[in-house]
Amino acid sequence: MGGLDPMTGDPMGFVNGVASRDYNALTGPATQVGDLKYHGSALPKYFGNLVNNFSYAGLTLSVSLSFKFDYYFRRKSIDYTNLFDSWNGHADFQQRWRSPGDELQTNVPSLVFPNPSARDAFYKYSEVLIDKGDHIRIQYINLDYAFEKRMLGRLKIKTLNLFANLGNLGIIYRANKKGIDPEYITSGFNLPPGKLFSFGLRTSL
Repeated sequence: MGGLDPMTGDPMGFVNGVASRDYNALTGPATQVGDLKYHGSALPKYFGNLVNNFSYAGLTLSVSLSFKFDYYFRRKSIDYTNLFDSWNGHADFQQRWRSPGDELQTNVPSLVFPNPSARDAFYKYSEVLIDKGDHIRIQYINLDYAFEKRMLGRLKIKTLNLFANLGNLGIIYRANKKGIDPEYITSGFNLPPGKLFSFGLRTSL
């Protein structure tokens, strides 16, 4: 994408090396694979999980971190066709071009009516909506206390553990600057699952 037209806020592309608003030419059958801009893999090239355990006396703290690096995702933005047809909007609507000079601050096209669907398609699949997906998240934090045998007294049990667990704690580092969780924006769900808290007792006879 070649930015926004400074007079209209229309998204601009290039046809034969010349800036253009001919969206049928920019998105139609005449486009070639060579017209695409490659950013990188849509799947993480490096990923894994790391569990750290810290123990003192009968107390054990476990922290599980997962990471995914070196990949890209396409974020969602305003689609005026969906807005007009089904009132399905997006927060990027507030960032749209409104007057000359806005093109220096935003890549979100202006609101026009009637709206050519090819105009939306060009913006939707342009490189300005590509972001790095790299992130690190806390999977869970678990705190466990094992009672000593002398503390069990006359109870007819071998072990007794009291534990508390926090899950789905969310991202602690993300490469994108939009605050997006790439694992859920690309799966069709806009919101990640809520945080979980559980506690209980575990014993063996």
